[in-house]
Amino acid sequence: MAVLNDEIYIGTTWGCIVVSEANTMRPITIFRPFEEEVKVILPLTTTAICQETISNAESPEETQRSRRSATPSSNSHTPPMIATIGKGYRNLIGRFTNFPPFQSSNVDRISSKKNIVSLLWRSEHWTSA
Repeated sequence: MAVLNDEIYIGTTWGCIVVSEANTMRPITIFRPFEEEVKVILPLTTTAICQETISNAESPEETQRSRRSATPSSNSHTPPMIATIGKGYRNLIGRFTNFPPFQSSNVDRISSKKNIVSLLWRSEHWTSA
């Protein structure tokens, strides 16, 4: 389980990820990207200093000062990411589309229940517009 901004992410032993509103626990969505249990849900946030370009480099002292005072930014242009680790990959795109790259035997090879798989998600747009 992990909380990021206004959402809570819950992993199940059935390979499902439940995304709910953190305040009310009202489910937003549920999907099953893994064959078996979700082992880890890890919120990945960036700090304000990571979002600045290197071309606007400051003096080394100012850069160090900025790094020490940087806090995770929830209003940044880059949406936070969620890393999930679980057993057995379920090819969601291949199940619902005829997109050729996702129909290959390579996807089938990694979908074994024995394999531990890491997936990276953008943590935005969980609800329909």
